[in-house]
Amino acid sequence: MGSIICIFLPECRVLPSSIPNGFVNGRGSVAGSQYQFSCRQGYSLVGTNTLYCSDEGNWNGSIPSCLIGWSFDLTTRNIG
Repeated sequence: MGSIICIFLPECRVLPSSIPNGFVNGRGSVAGSQYQFSCRQGYSLVGTNTLYCSDEGNWNGSIPSCLIGWSFDLTTRNIG
């Protein structure tokens, strides 16, 4: 008879299936799970657009938000 080996993957907390004024694409909460976030037209994503569940059972960031009329451009700086 063969042996049965059980492997338990660390789990992250369950993420919401939607965010206000935005969309969530992903499933699962075990290590390696991935979620992508986007916003409705006219809204901007504040935070990271992708979260990953780590081998330690933690997401690599916080759930982002969708804010209307909010804009942040990292390429423009006012020096002087």
